[in-house]
Amino acid sequence: MRKLIFIPGALIAVMAATLFLTLSWSSGAVAAGHTPQRAAVVAHAKHVVTIKTSSSSQFVFSPSKLSIKVGATVTWRNKSGTFHTITSDNGKWRSKNINPNKSVSIKFKKAGTYKYHCAIHPFMKGKIVVHK
Repeated sequence: MRKLIFIPGALIAVMAATLFLTLSWSSGAVAAGHTPQRAAVVAHAKHVVTIKTSSSSQFVFSPSKLSIKVGATVTWRNKSGTFHTITSDNGKWRSKNINPNKSVSIKFKKAGTYKYHCAIHPFMKGKIVVHK
């Protein structure tokens, strides 16, 4: 009997990027002055904030500050063991409760600084800076 092996999507993306960059690097397709690691960051940039428990046993947004371009989407992934929300400090938006191992995404359409917190755990704070 064969066993099925589950490979998370993020791992598949990293493996594909590594293969692509290895082939590109050996064929000279990576632009001069760029290392393979830098090319991977540029080609596969994703905006993810992880909700997790810090080393001091506090819930945190990681990173707590994120800079993106207008039109980009940020995804918050809850990797802690309890519910959280993403709530703007000015009250303009609020997610429903984000269950453990679930995520929520928000697209930012205007430049500006967006401060937010978790309504359940108000000590959790973050900031999204959106550039043109």
